[in-house]
Amino acid sequence: PLQNLELVEGQSAHLECRLIPVGDPNLKVEWFINEKPLQPSSRHQTTHDFGYVALDIQYVRPDDNGIYTCRAHNELGEAVTTASVKVQTKAFIELQSHHPEGYEKIQEMENYKQAPLPEAPEKAFEKPVFIKPLYGPAEVGEGMPAHFEARVVPIGDPDLKIQWFVNGVALKQGSRFRDIHDFGMVSLDIASTIAEDSGVYMCKAVNKAGEAVTSTSMVVRARGGVLGESQHPEAYIQLKKFELGPAPAPEPEPAQPRAPFFTEHLVSLDNLIEGQYIHLEARVEPSNDEKLKIEWYKNGKSLVCGTRIRTTCDFGLVSLDIVTVRPDDSGIYTCRAVNEVGEAITTCSMKVEDRESIIYRSQHPESLPKILELESTQLTGPEQKDILYEKPIFISPLNNIELKKGGAAHFECRIEPYRDPTLKIEFQLNGKPLPAATRFTASKDF
Repeated sequence: PLQNLELVEGQSAHLECRLIPVGDPNLKVEWFINEKPLQPSSRHQTTHDFGYVALDIQYVRPDDNGIYTCRAHNELGEAVTTASVKVQTKAFIELQSHHPEGYEKIQEMENYKQAPLPEAPEKAFEKPVFIKPLYGPAEVGEGMPAHFEARVVPIGDPDLKIQWFVNGVALKQGSRFRDIHDFGMVSLDIASTIAEDSGVYMCKAVNKAGEAVTSTSMVVRARGGVLGESQHPEAYIQLKKFELGPAPAPEPEPAQPRAPFFTEHLVSLDNLIEGQYIHLEARVEPSNDEKLKIEWYKNGKSLVCGTRIRTTCDFGLVSLDIVTVRPDDSGIYTCRAVNEVGEAITTCSMKVEDRESIIYRSQHPESLPKILELESTQLTGPEQKDILYEKPIFISPLNNIELKKGGAAHFECRIEPYRDPTLKIEFQLNGKPLPAATRFTASKDF
């Protein structure tokens, strides 16, 4: 029978039981949950194989709680087994530590307090003194950077403060100004100076014992508000050349038309075999003459082009292509080039040999002696005596037929003796032998 299960949300449930008879083809197994048919889903998988019945549920949820029933029935009766499945809900937020041994160590480290150090006696510093006065550029061009630097003592005084002034006014902080105070070295950097930066720069050092001051002056040369000159004079000249463009080229004088002439002539082809691919070509000048015309002739008559015969003329190259030549393609081929001034002609001959329609020779001559040997060894039966047959008699004559134009006509008759091998059948129309054609079909059978 089925066994009860207690699971935690997310685990897999497996219910199984054994069932007899094993080989009953009419035996059906059904599963129920809380007396309702179990709905098929991707999480539920049922098994019934040689008396083994099982139900597997992947990733159980709280709504999988209930009484599971397995019902087996056939024509003689039914059997039922049940089991309960309880799913313990898993908390959405896990409050307990995943590593309790580490949690205790963390608490121990957080609660640890270092023993207070004995208070050191406060050190007294002298008033500041600039051992290296402030120095910087006396004159700079507008847009150039400026750097001011000085050195002050005492070095380790935590109460020492550095202040900067320009023309007696405290220097305003901005992205262009950067001041540094590090181990007695004080500096001020100004990026991309402007005309308003001109003036007297003063550095003031203050602590509990007193103060010290050092200063220097700087002049910024202003430049025009609008730049008239080019920043890249060599590129300016190149831009002007591009704007003006290239000088117009003189128009070439029209070339005088010339009479056409062939630089390469057609080549004759002999001993061609029916079905070959043929290509004739020649070269003609002038190749750039728009009024040049190319004409092809066969045996003095204009050549008719089609899917089998193609001609081309491209940049002075003229060609003739024939796909699967035939014996009637033999002859004299002429290519004629014509323009307003004159004409030129080149000719060649082509000879195509007819290919045999029926091949009488053996395709495998090495096998022919063996075939003749096998045929000569066949058993021959006793000679049959000639049988005399009576003259032919129609036992079922032809019938008259009336048809509309386009209809199919069928004539039928029976004749004796039908076993006579010398019997010949002939159809005639109006006393004349019926001509051979695809529309007429004659048959003789028994």
